[in-house]
Amino acid sequence: AKELDPKGAGVNFVLKDLKDYKKRVTLTLTEIPLSDVIKYVCLGTNLDYKVDRYAVIIMKKQPKPKRAKK
Repeated sequence: AKELDPKGAGVNFVLKDLKDYKKRVTLTLTEIPLSDVIKYVCLGTNLDYKVDRYAVIIMKKQPKPKRAKK
């Protein structure tokens, strides 16, 4: 990402609360957007991600809120 970034800044990643998380994933990908790589890695490791202004935040999956019954 840094090599392809016109400004040379690349992408910052923040691993939130993953100190003891030990799951590996191996992918062979060619010429796909970085956003897809992040999505596939998170799918393969059962993690979530969020993109904010300064970084991509990788975190454990959050429980989905329960919907109120009608």
